[in-house]
Amino acid sequence: PTKGLKYFDEATKQINQVFRVSCFVFQTIVIGESFGSAWQHLKTLGPKDDAYQYLRALDIFVLPSIKEGFPFVLLEAMAAGLAIVATTVGAVPEIIKDGETGLLVPPRNAEAISQAILKLISDTNLRQKLGANAAARSKNFDWQTTLQKTKNINIRLPERDIQKLKVKAAENNLPYQTLISMLLRQYTKGEISIT
Repeated sequence: PTKGLKYFDEATKQINQVFRVSCFVFQTIVIGESFGSAWQHLKTLGPKDDAYQYLRALDIFVLPSIKEGFPFVLLEAMAAGLAIVATTVGAVPEIIKDGETGLLVPPRNAEAISQAILKLISDTNLRQKLGANAAARSKNFDWQTTLQKTKNINIRLPERDIQKLKVKAAENNLPYQTLISMLLRQYTKGEISIT
């Protein structure tokens, strides 16, 4: 339920209604677990260890989650140069810049998801621009660099500060590492300093 597929399903039904009278083919592909007979109209590839290899075959990537931490799948979609529609949950707004590297929509809102997808379908230039910007921005999230910087922050912080961060993470319903990742991104952009 946290992946928001119910809202994605509703959005795809709305989009299919729009294109019912046209020659446009709208195909939905879900990479991940099968969701039973209620989802038979969606093309489901099942779980894939190498899911990122399938991304380049897509035009638009949608993350309709109602709860997330730091979704690495967004980084994979960005690196693949896809136009992205994602909900404003967890660290998503830190990763995706609305209107620059993707389109952000409120969670639990099938109408907003369908409108964002329709916008990207109807505007090839916007779709290509967002995809190119996303690919460029994905380089800011190099895994090895991020991991090393996170380790360095943990090493340099006194134990009492680490405990404060863990409390803050718990208060905000975030995993500790997500909070550290968010702080790291702010630090690398020069928005905060860590002493």
